[in-house]
Amino acid sequence: MAFVSTVTKETATISKVSYFGEKDGLTTIFLDAIEVISYDTTDEKAIKILYQHVND
Repeated sequence: MAFVSTVTKETATISKVSYFGEKDGLTTIFLDAIEVISYDTTDEKAIKILYQHVND
């Protein structure tokens, strides 16, 4: 799971989150390399709750 940090005309930088809700680094990817985006899945909702708990 990740949160979008910044977007340019060519790239997106995302803040990655581990399965334990901990910050797990940054990744930059070219926008044309993105094939699918999923959001609000059951797993993502659970990890978001952990992230909020761990990082508050």
